[in-house]
Amino acid sequence: MALALSFQEPWIIGLIVPLILGIFLMLIIRFVRFKDKKSQEEYEKTKPERTRGRVFIGIMRVLAVFCLLVAIAGPFAVQQVVTPGDQTVTVLADISKSFEVFDTSIAPRLKDRLDKYFPTQIKYVATDETSAIGDGVLASLKGNDNILLVSDGNNNYGRDLGDIIFYASTLNSTVNAVNLQPMKSDVAIQVKGPRQTVSDVENSFVVEVDNPSNIEFHLVVDVDGKRVIEKVTTETQIPFTSRFSEGVHKITASVNVNDHFKQNNIFYKTVQVMDKPNILFVSMKESPLLRVLNELYNVDVKNMLPDSLSKYHTVIVNDIAGFTDDDVALLSDYVIDGNGLVVIGGENSYNFGRYEDSLFETLLPVNIGTGGRKEGDINTVLCIDVSGSTGKAFSQAGAKKVDVEKAQALSMLKDFKPTDNVGVIAFNVNAFLLSGVSPLESKYEEVANKILTLQDGGGTVISTALASAAELLINVEGSKNIVIISDGKTKHLQETFRTAEKIADMGIRIYTVGIGKDTHVSNMQEIANIGRGSYFEPEQSQRLRILFGRPPETEEGMPMQYYPIVPVDNAHFITKNLEINATIGGYNQVVPKSAAQHLVSTIDGSPVLVVWRFGLGKVVTIATDDGGKYAGPLLRPDNSQLISRSINWAVGDLARRSAYFVDAQDTYIDRPVEITVKSQSVPSDPKIELSKIDKDLYSGVYYPDKTGFIDILGTTIAVNYNSEYADVGVNSALRDAVKSTGGQMLDPDAVDKIVELIKVNSRRIKTENVFYTWAFVLAALILFLIDVCIRRLNENRRIKS
Repeated sequence: MALALSFQEPWIIGLIVPLILGIFLMLIIRFVRFKDKKSQEEYEKTKPERTRGRVFIGIMRVLAVFCLLVAIAGPFAVQQVVTPGDQTVTVLADISKSFEVFDTSIAPRLKDRLDKYFPTQIKYVATDETSAIGDGVLASLKGNDNILLVSDGNNNYGRDLGDIIFYASTLNSTVNAVNLQPMKSDVAIQVKGPRQTVSDVENSFVVEVDNPSNIEFHLVVDVDGKRVIEKVTTETQIPFTSRFSEGVHKITASVNVNDHFKQNNIFYKTVQVMDKPNILFVSMKESPLLRVLNELYNVDVKNMLPDSLSKYHTVIVNDIAGFTDDDVALLSDYVIDGNGLVVIGGENSYNFGRYEDSLFETLLPVNIGTGGRKEGDINTVLCIDVSGSTGKAFSQAGAKKVDVEKAQALSMLKDFKPTDNVGVIAFNVNAFLLSGVSPLESKYEEVANKILTLQDGGGTVISTALASAAELLINVEGSKNIVIISDGKTKHLQETFRTAEKIADMGIRIYTVGIGKDTHVSNMQEIANIGRGSYFEPEQSQRLRILFGRPPETEEGMPMQYYPIVPVDNAHFITKNLEINATIGGYNQVVPKSAAQHLVSTIDGSPVLVVWRFGLGKVVTIATDDGGKYAGPLLRPDNSQLISRSINWAVGDLARRSAYFVDAQDTYIDRPVEITVKSQSVPSDPKIELSKIDKDLYSGVYYPDKTGFIDILGTTIAVNYNSEYADVGVNSALRDAVKSTGGQMLDPDAVDKIVELIKVNSRRIKTENVFYTWAFVLAALILFLIDVCIRRLNENRRIKS
């Protein structure tokens, strides 16, 4: 295999050019003077022979000098070196209370058996009612080591275990875990649902039951002392709904079962119910949207803005053609003070109204118009992760993640127009340019073939790919986009975030596409958020075409007249876990501003829902009508959450207009809870010590000493059992976390397999720079010696003759 050399100081090699010229001049210039004609004639007779010798010597010296210059330039090759690694084993044992349902002798037994093969030590990472497993793993990591985790993976203190195991993979540490089966039965119960809501609205709750042994239990659920569920079951998710009047309401859920821990068989929850928020609906016409709004809010309907907006949580403007400067000043002050504004489109507003270049447009998260997009106006760089982690299986079918990435990239290429400018980069710890930013039509086959030949290997540094992509886009005209296709398991994470921020400031948007179930989603989402783009799951990557790809057509090839709408950002409060099944017949022409968040679009890429923060408040643009003519499907029950969530996001904190309000969350008995009080007078309660933190604002920490419903500062909170008992059984996320380091879930009795796996995992492949300076110095020395020998032989020949 050919050796690919690189140089630390490649410019030094360029010095060979003047040196060759110098040696050439020495060969052709005659430095001899003759005392008479006869001496010159004798010299001329032997000149051809001398010239051949001088040329040969000159070549030898050029080669010798070249070798010396190459040696000085620092020649090296990047090679992967296999080392046996550290075959010591650290057994991290969980002896916390919740682990009592498992066989607690597994860890010491494994330690004794593994000691016969490797140096093995045991450390305890969770004890009593504190399971700080993540902290324990972090403290044990040395890099290039083997960790065997004997734990249920349920972390109730300290750093997140999944994040720490991901960090272990960046240190080349391998974390294996033991498959555990409960020896004792236990059932833990919790109630999930809103902590705060508004009156007379149906709220959804779920009773979640941890029941690893799948034993039957008797479930009872009471709401304010009234029985709403009573049954014998083995279900793990039991939903129910409830409506509340204003005030604090109490939910109690309990199971009657013969199990190991009794304290986690009952759960308390409170719901703080506020009066419906006051909404001002400004409209010049009757609106079908009011049917939805009247169910959720206290709505005042007016055909113009009143002189004061102080009693409203949010103002909704419905298809109003324009506003006076006084109206805009009123709305601007209102939003800056922390309130919400929702602007609904239609046939009189946005591009059909007087919004463009108006004072009111400065309030909106959009500019009016289509953005002036031209053929070739889209510039995109696809960055494909080919690091070693992408060589792992994507699914049980056996396909590797890198193969899925290549398929995703090829699918995206097909979605671009031939005139779109596309570049492609592959990356691991370095970035490799496959194609610069240029029209796709002239290079599709070439780029596709290069993508298909990519091989996985090496570490992952996403910041390298971002920086290289930005260099390709910095001087182009039009929209600039970077798409990162990766599992998100990058080294130098903070540097990646800083690079993304710099790139966003350059006007380049960053979109990320995850690959595989073990994708580090939070990393990919944060990179996209910083880059003012969106994160997509693999099955959602087709939505990228909506943002900068080819618009869809009907089967006859004609542009669509009715437009399905889809979320393009699933991480926002409004669109998270939201399914939309709606088609609209028309929309307003708007372009999101650079600081705005584009949440929902028509399938041809036209923005429908765009939001941003303005001062302390929030502004929502809905670029279609109120359902009267074009967007009726958005008012159906299965789609109306898009509207209600948008308004709820704009409303924000329901209590901000109350003279007295207590913000306190339900808690567990081992977790102190911070309580904030808004009050015009100094509040007091013997259970808590408060300090003033702002005008009419007080804060303190409550340390619970018993479970149940606790009355404090005029409100009620729920205090539950110790959080150690909240999760029983093996954490379902542990398997995926372990796999991300190359580890496995192992049978504790299969010691031979554990030993073999540790031997394999201990082998480390390091990427090293191997320097070859010695080879070129040696070559120069050999050439110099040959030169000396030849000159000495010639000298001896002349003496003899």
